[in-house]
Amino acid sequence: NNLTELPKEIGNLTNLTKFNLWNNNLTELPKEIINFRNLTELDLESNPNLKLTSEQKEWIQKLKNKYGKDKIRIDYNLLRR
Repeated sequence: NNLTELPKEIGNLTNLTKFNLWNNNLTELPKEIINFRNLTELDLESNPNLKLTSEQKEWIQKLKNKYGKDKIRIDYNLLRR
């Protein structure tokens, strides 16, 4: 994969349940990603230049707490930056 960005319109996919962005070159996520109200699986690992907003970090942490680290996969360093 070689994605470097996502359109903000991706936030319109509010019924999305699984989102795999593993192994890309993303540098940021649209702020609208937190509109994924039905998301139960997310993989953001191997996006070495990805920077998250504090709101996105909080949203991801809530997902991890609810669904577990096996379903919400993210490089630990992303939450610490």
